[in-house]
Amino acid sequence: MALNTTTGAMVYSWGDDGTIAQDPETSTWGAHGIVAEDCPSTCNGGPTLQPRTRIWICDFTGHTLTAHSADTGSSVLGIGTKGVAGVGTNPLQFDRLADAAVELASDGKTAYTYVADGDGGSANRVVKVASPLQSIDEYSVVWATSAIFNNPHSIALHPRTHTLLVADRENEAVHLLDAHSGADLGVLRGAVGLWGGDHGKPFSVRTLSFASSNQTLDLIFVSVMDNPQDGGNQRIVVIDASSVSSGMSWTNQECSVVQVLNIHPKLYSGPHMLTLDPATGDLYAALVADDPLSTVLRFRCVGC
Repeated sequence: MALNTTTGAMVYSWGDDGTIAQDPETSTWGAHGIVAEDCPSTCNGGPTLQPRTRIWICDFTGHTLTAHSADTGSSVLGIGTKGVAGVGTNPLQFDRLADAAVELASDGKTAYTYVADGDGGSANRVVKVASPLQSIDEYSVVWATSAIFNNPHSIALHPRTHTLLVADRENEAVHLLDAHSGADLGVLRGAVGLWGGDHGKPFSVRTLSFASSNQTLDLIFVSVMDNPQDGGNQRIVVIDASSVSSGMSWTNQECSVVQVLNIHPKLYSGPHMLTLDPATGDLYAALVADDPLSTVLRFRCVGC
């Protein structure tokens, strides 16, 4: 669904034709993660489309990552083996992939996609995939980690240090990887407000690099949900990453918590996934445990 960012009203939708797999056991759609890619018109399937219109869908019941044209929903690229769960890399298989991050290579012709593979599945890894922008069926695996995670539920790229941040949910930490090689760079926990245990588990992570006439921001956002789910620890932690000089220095240099957005359990619950508007700095949180309906909250970036 495409929503109006001011009113929240639905503008249009697509996917009800079976392109997103349906879970036969629970009768719910399997679209878990969604990413809008900032890419040139050549990656969108036609010359009339504008930049940032390729939408990536993590279909965690169909075990595939699919790219779609944002205005029509037509499929642009499919990655993975549809309907087949697994941990193979040739052919590439996913097992309940949860989220993805995408970047354009320096050559302007290739997209790199980083996939958090394993929301309750067996893979528990991150996979880096390269795909030519104008291809609908060509891609290759650059690297895949071993099963070093325990439910890698969300992933984000920190562009300045080229570091991947993975919300390693059941290990109760944000795990760090070198985006070039996939090398393990350690974890972030209590020093940045992620205490784990009864204080909740990280479910989603996003980065924001924002520069305006008013300020320059380099922020990390982590959504935390309760463990156990008693409603007392639903929050979004905002972390200042401006002091980090390189991927190797994340665990050695101090990252400070600049704000904690507490979500009142009697009004809302379950900050499951996050996304950011890079043009305004506004934060959107998808809350999946609301009664009776799920909700999307918008947090405005003041001064951006």
